[in-house]
Amino acid sequence: MSAKIQILDAALHLFTQQGFGATTVSAIRQEAQVSNGSFFHAFSSKDELGAELYLRTLNSYHDTMIAPLSHPIEAKEGIELMIRAHLSWVVEEKAQARFLFDQTQSSWLEPIRDRQQEANDRLQRKVSEWIKPLAKSSVLVPMPVSIFMAQLIGPAQIICRAWLSGRSRSDPHNNADLLVTAAQRALVLDSTT
Repeated sequence: MSAKIQILDAALHLFTQQGFGATTVSAIRQEAQVSNGSFFHAFSSKDELGAELYLRTLNSYHDTMIAPLSHPIEAKEGIELMIRAHLSWVVEEKAQARFLFDQTQSSWLEPIRDRQQEANDRLQRKVSEWIKPLAKSSVLVPMPVSIFMAQLIGPAQIICRAWLSGRSRSDPHNNADLLVTAAQRALVLDSTT
């Protein structure tokens, strides 16, 4: 494993345990078992490290969300698979999910906002490629992809955030069937698809 990956993994662990602000470069170096030189060879600052970790995490989430769309898929099945992918990623990658959702407004992300937007555009492009023909053939409700994603993931996101924060102890998977049914009813026009 490269020093850079060791540092990123150590930072994720510490940021989710004690918060970004409270985590020092020294603590990250100790956790990663790398020298001061190795740290600063990989990252110029903790902020740069945090931004790189954020992009890595965002891309991991997006890759999970678009994986079900890698082959032709019908409307109801696609909705179900994407919701279940979201829930599974949050549960299986709990530290990454907490970091991603907690840091989205952090000022140290400003230098990478263009790269963040490129990642978001990639996700929206993939989803749009899937939904456009289905909306055109009157299977899905026609709407901008941003609204589609809000309808698809919004309720699941509320449940996941409650679980991540400790406000709910119920595994988000427990709500999967209901979330899928609600999204399908909101998004699918043709009940036979």
